[in-house]
Amino acid sequence: MVNFLKKIFSFGFNKDGLSHWIWQRITAFLMIFLFLWSIFSFQELSINFIIDFNSWIKIPINLALFVVLFILIMHHSTLGMLNIFEDYVQSKKIKKIFSILLKTTSFLIVLISIFSVWHIYSEII
Repeated sequence: MVNFLKKIFSFGFNKDGLSHWIWQRITAFLMIFLFLWSIFSFQELSINFIIDFNSWIKIPINLALFVVLFILIMHHSTLGMLNIFEDYVQSKKIKKIFSILLKTTSFLIVLISIFSVWHIYSEII
């Protein structure tokens, strides 16, 4: 049980393939629901998208789910790209460099996305 919890709390970034596989499936499953939620909630927005989006993002649950969607998309894509690096890059040194660069870039994109959405939210409140 303890090993399973360690695999879960590694978020798929350890060397274990099972943890990576589990997190890839968890993020895919959650993204299905969040994409459906965003499609249905964006249908209510009219032609004046900017004003409607500002009123839409004012709702705290929309803000939270939108940020979670960004995080899930980046985590899922990072795990997928890491899997490609593991499969096709032979040099361990290059693999490690790509892994660090990819994780850092993904983390920065998540931070910029959260900051951007929060900035929009704070400007309209």
